[in-house]
Amino acid sequence: MPCSHSLNHSKIPNHNQIRSFSSIKIVPFKKKHIQFGWNLTQEENWITTVDELQDLLKFDPKGNFILECDGTARAMIFSTKYKEFTFIGNFIVEKEFRHKGLGRLLFSYAMNSLRSRRVKTIMLDSVPEAVPFYSSFGFKEICRSLRFNGKLPTLINPKPKNMHQITPDILESIINFDEQIFGSSRKILLKEIYNRNPSTCFYQTQNGQISSYIMVERRDGYFKIGPWIVSQNEPHPEDLLLYCIAHDQKSFNTSKISNISNISNTSNTFTSYVNIKLGVLERNTRAVNLLQKMGFKISFYAIRMIFGQSYPIMKNFNGIFAQAGPDRG
Repeated sequence: MPCSHSLNHSKIPNHNQIRSFSSIKIVPFKKKHIQFGWNLTQEENWITTVDELQDLLKFDPKGNFILECDGTARAMIFSTKYKEFTFIGNFIVEKEFRHKGLGRLLFSYAMNSLRSRRVKTIMLDSVPEAVPFYSSFGFKEICRSLRFNGKLPTLINPKPKNMHQITPDILESIINFDEQIFGSSRKILLKEIYNRNPSTCFYQTQNGQISSYIMVERRDGYFKIGPWIVSQNEPHPEDLLLYCIAHDQKSFNTSKISNISNISNTSNTFTSYVNIKLGVLERNTRAVNLLQKMGFKISFYAIRMIFGQSYPIMKNFNGIFAQAGPDRG
């Protein structure tokens, strides 16, 4: 795939609105495009950050593209290629340039780029109204991809003996644990998330072995959870979420809470809460049931779709309690 691709009119689909532009060019997404990309996500009211776009650019610099019309950026798309599969995300066309065929042109280009890299499995989250668009490319629906919002009290029991803060010396073991459940290595991404949020990254153990871990980012007015990965032999993954949230508070109510069911029973005695946002696939019934028990509500849902060969990650949904992001899995 060339470093940039100028499309002459003989190669542009028969779409009169596309042909109205003097030139259309698809170029690699570079650092200079970060502000443009972030502005697009904000127009969509997404919670994407500049840091996240930079992470994706660093992880897979060959998979991200900008579409320019007459020399001005009008659309973008990202792909995150793991060894065994790829996620597509951050696919946005400026609002005033939609319904002109530009999105289909850019998406086709990105798909052809992935084919040239021998990608056999591609996943993405689609807003419900865009499902027919992706279906036309051969994507199939898997399940709903849920976005949860909730509040948690800033309190915690004394630190459980099996709860540990992630430190640089254990990070490699966390990355290996993540690969076992996620299905591929996310080493670069996990290191970037950890380096920005070392105080809110924790893990649990059972019989001396890692049984779950969580990475949490404090943002303006809320905590963004993810990834949160849990093995089947961890009986109390909720302890990890509660502890890491409370641990990050400069001061919090130290009243004891014996188990998660007591939150709703005693919540009116607490004056400090924090807002939580996370995403999880509907197929992970254990995680969905736990979040609902904790009082979380579904704020939005997308449709998880897949193209090509199914991969063993399809069997590991129950270990992913919170995604790093819909564009990263």
